[in-house]
Amino acid sequence: MLKMLAQMAVLLGALWQNAAEAHDNSAAKCVALRATDFSIIPDAPTQILSSRSVGDDERAYCEVRGYVSPATGFELRLPLENWNGKFWMVGNGGSGGEIPAALCENRVRRGYACVATDMGHIFHHRR
Repeated sequence: MLKMLAQMAVLLGALWQNAAEAHDNSAAKCVALRATDFSIIPDAPTQILSSRSVGDDERAYCEVRGYVSPATGFELRLPLENWNGKFWMVGNGGSGGEIPAALCENRVRRGYACVATDMGHIFHHRR
């Protein structure tokens, strides 16, 4: 699982860097991630479900949600400006089934790309 996420992070980081060099509009490159095919990642076919710009000028980031096959959900947050080129992964501390992306807030503010996952456990809310 960690190997898969590491491969995905490297690929997304490379894509993000290339997009930054190719486009001036951070919001546009964020939305463009949705249309990118990550199903070819060896050992970690990935599907992007959504991508959007979030936040204000001080802490704007690209929020990317998706899953690594067969069923590991994730939320990746990429700084829209001043990415330090580093990647941070947060754990879910026994909250398997939930994606604790709020734990990424401080890291993203400091320039890190950050990902949180549900560790492959799908959480269904009971009514």
